[in-house]
Amino acid sequence: MALDYEKIWGSNAATQYTFSDIDYLKGWEFIGATPPARQQFDAWMRNADKKMLETHNDIVKAGNNLAAHNTDETAHKPILDAIKAITGLDFGTAPSRTITNMITLLGQGGIIAARLSETGFVKFANGFTIQWGYVRNVENPHKVQLPIAVSSLYAVAGNDENAENEPLVLTFDEYGTTGFRIHSYRVNKVISNVWGSWVAIGKV
Repeated sequence: MALDYEKIWGSNAATQYTFSDIDYLKGWEFIGATPPARQQFDAWMRNADKKMLETHNDIVKAGNNLAAHNTDETAHKPILDAIKAITGLDFGTAPSRTITNMITLLGQGGIIAARLSETGFVKFANGFTIQWGYVRNVENPHKVQLPIAVSSLYAVAGNDENAENEPLVLTFDEYGTTGFRIHSYRVNKVISNVWGSWVAIGKV
């Protein structure tokens, strides 16, 4: 017999047993030591086949829905618009706005270069970069050289190392494509050497 999800075990039986919810959840425990009747065995197999058929139909339906996404861009326009708003990726017009091309373009937005060290960076395919580093007891102010140059430096943030148990306030200026300048002041307004870590976000 060929595999056919539409064929349900015991569906043509003249007498069909129906489990109660309580007995079904107990399993064969509700029968005890008495061998089950054939109708009970058929009912168990019939329920299993019905569940398998329902699962099969759901998978087929999902496959058909996915196929629609590769022919009709309106089926996933909200997804396209949301991804474009977040990543800036433009999926173009049909037929390029298909699920297949979406996955391809999103893959192109992945990490393409990185240096994972105390001073390093992560660079994405769309040019977005995250860079980081630290300074230890250097002259104030101090010019920080970015690990890789950018075309736009969007933001810089820092965290002091509380050297000598004296908190520092870090400020930044002179933003450029290759770096920025960092200043530090003690909370008592005394100028101090620079201690701290920084993170810079930009685009190459």
